[in-house]
Amino acid sequence: DTVANAVEGGATVGAVTNAGVGSPNLLLWADPGTVVLPPPPPPTSIMLTAKGTKVKGVNTTALSWSGTSTSVDVWRGTSKVTTVAGSSFTETLGKGSRSYTYKVCVTTTTTCSNTVVVTF
Repeated sequence: DTVANAVEGGATVGAVTNAGVGSPNLLLWADPGTVVLPPPPPPTSIMLTAKGTKVKGVNTTALSWSGTSTSVDVWRGTSKVTTVAGSSFTETLGKGSRSYTYKVCVTTTTTCSNTVVVTF
């Protein structure tokens, strides 16, 4: 009912000729305004690789990437681990059996690598 009232309230009264019997004789219109679409995401050009090793029960992940020469944020799952200026990072994760998902993103942007999963 609120929408109908808003549409009818913005209509032009008496503008329709030969509207017919029972017609409210309202010319309805809509102004779409300016439609701004978000830009498409940038192509992923950062290629991430990972290697997991276990020595004496201690899990270590070695990450390396190509496709960017700027600093990157290293993400494990939804947590930012660190910012790295180079093209590699090694993380010691402790003991146990589990999987970790990683990606790297150009610092303070949404330009990210592929994701990799390391399972111990």
